Amino acid sequence: MVTDKEGQEIKVDYAVLDENRISIVADTNYSGLLVEVEGQVAAGENPLVFLAENSLRFLTGLKNITVSIPCRRHHGHGLLTHTQCGGIQHGRHV
Repeated sequence: MVTDKEGQEIKVDYAVLDENRISIVADTNYSGLLVEVEGQVAAGENPLVFLAENSLRFLTGLKNITVSIPCRRHHGHGLLTHTQCGGIQHGRHV
């Protein structure tokens, strides 16, 4: 339905071009029209089912994971040693 600024219905011809577009043709040029489109949108897939299926595909496609944590050994003053792994320092602190 197409109405003007005062709420009067305007006679128009329309054509559905695709699921996202329509074409509207009136007998004269108008400005400030209100176009109301009524219809139904097809229901999509449940988001939880979509997430579960794609997570399963991702995990089955994953072949190998390697995690590497660098460790360094520091010699402090004297005979004290400190080991640092993954940003966490182990050993005796002076």
